Amino acid sequence: MRSLEIFCCYAHEDRPHLNTLRKTLRPLERQGLIDVWTDTDISPGVNYEEEINRHLDTAHIVLLLVSPDFIDSDYCYGKEMQRAMERHECGEVCVIPIILRPALWEMTPFSKLQALPTDAKPALGLGWYNQDEAFLDIAKGILKVVVKLATKSATAANEEANKPAHSTETVIKSASVSNERERGVGKAVKNILDRLLAGIYVKALCPFCVQEFYIGDCEIVSSRTKGKILTSPPRGFALINARLHPEPIMGVKYIKELAYRVCPHCKNILPHNIELVNKNVHIAVFGNSQSAGASSYIASLTYQLQEGRQHQIDENARLVCLTPEIEVENIEDVLDLLFEDKRLIKATRSVSSLARPLIYELTIQKSPSYRAQRINLILHDISSIEDHVTQLRAISNADGIIFLIDPMTIPGIFERLPHHLRPTSFTASPRTSITSVLQRIINTVKQYRMLPALSPISVPIAITLSKSDLLEHMKEMDEHFAFLHNPKYNLQDLQKVSAEVRDIIARFEGRLLLFTDSELRNVSFFAISATGSEPDENGAYPFIKPLRCLDPLLWLIQQLGIIDVNDIT
Repeated sequence: MRSLEIFCCYAHEDRPHLNTLRKTLRPLERQGLIDVWTDTDISPGVNYEEEINRHLDTAHIVLLLVSPDFIDSDYCYGKEMQRAMERHECGEVCVIPIILRPALWEMTPFSKLQALPTDAKPALGLGWYNQDEAFLDIAKGILKVVVKLATKSATAANEEANKPAHSTETVIKSASVSNERERGVGKAVKNILDRLLAGIYVKALCPFCVQEFYIGDCEIVSSRTKGKILTSPPRGFALINARLHPEPIMGVKYIKELAYRVCPHCKNILPHNIELVNKNVHIAVFGNSQSAGASSYIASLTYQLQEGRQHQIDENARLVCLTPEIEVENIEDVLDLLFEDKRLIKATRSVSSLARPLIYELTIQKSPSYRAQRINLILHDISSIEDHVTQLRAISNADGIIFLIDPMTIPGIFERLPHHLRPTSFTASPRTSITSVLQRIINTVKQYRMLPALSPISVPIAITLSKSDLLEHMKEMDEHFAFLHNPKYNLQDLQKVSAEVRDIIARFEGRLLLFTDSELRNVSFFAISATGSEPDENGAYPFIKPLRCLDPLLWLIQQLGIIDVNDIT
């Protein structure tokens, strides 16, 4: 399949922005889909005007980089644009205005054409989160045109393969051969496009089965009428376009039916915004033992999020639960037991319940003039990396990991606690080494991502001591720890807490530090308490006051670039 030539018409004052656009389109050039040409490609000694006219007459797509300087340029506006529009009117080329800067382009001959970026918002204006987002939107729009033109080319090839016949017998035989040839040519072209475009299809990880899928492959179903399919995935060349630009679930047809997409693998109903958010962030919460309190931690974290604590981190942050039915189950099974009855939560729940993570949409908008950033936070409560394939996937695909350590599994801490705080049913040894549990997690990530055995992993990991309220009762520990006080939600506070917890681990579990320093490229240390107090012999808590449960999550989303460092200083 031959590359499509793209001619860029621009004012020289906009050359820096032309260079940015070319960089954004570079992946399409590497895939052999397009060949971008500008006057900067003209070799010395070549007739400048003849070379421009030659490429202007052979281009498949002409990009008009619109700005006040472009409209002011007699050459760009009077010659290149006029010739491009003549060819466009004849159906010989596709002209796309690219609105770089605000200008009176509505009064030009190309004002009737569909412009990029989306809604013709100037790429260098305030309507975008940043400039990269605007140019990415432009590149996706151009890609849509490239696919359309490639499909048209494939159709022409099919028609060429269909040769006329005269007799009835010849007609039947020729039609059969022609149809087979047509299917073969079409399939071959589709396979080429599929292979070239695979890296830029719109994909996501299912929050439930944690498998990757193309959003364009999903059925759209009604949540009002069970089993009613509103839209099935397209086939053939239409599927390519659907994978590049999934149909938005908008309009009366979908709103009336409360429509949702369905995962093509596990058939679970997906969050309605899965293709609209900037990113789906998977956070795996895993304990070194069942007593580490992963379920209690997620319950307290949920409770603090419900209270709106995220506003203390960023006043522009908004949080909405996208899995209310799972949140209700969490409230009934965990939150009510912990916060209303003040009773002990059982160890991390069964694997079957863990296939249903809690999902929250986090929206951050710096100011009304900036586009909002939308993130799905997907919280996986992991019971064991050996129990279920879904949990293995959740660990392996996690964007961040919160690794909870029960302080009572550290002999040096256990032995320094008053006897009344040591559970009679608990024994500090024999025990599974904390380091060996973390090693299994890291090995799982390395194997899945095919990383070298001796290479440290870059996934941010928050190593977190649970039940931090116990530490103030330790003998021979006179320090006034910052992690025993309410958080300040800034970077300096998190760094101080990390240093304190690292020091405690160095005293009583030094092997762990040797391991993390060699195996983890991005690690920080925390101490949290899901309850703020210890249960009595009957499993009842005197009071419930979660402490610093947001700290590990805050650090992870800061490391993932969701919140800028300057936003939490």
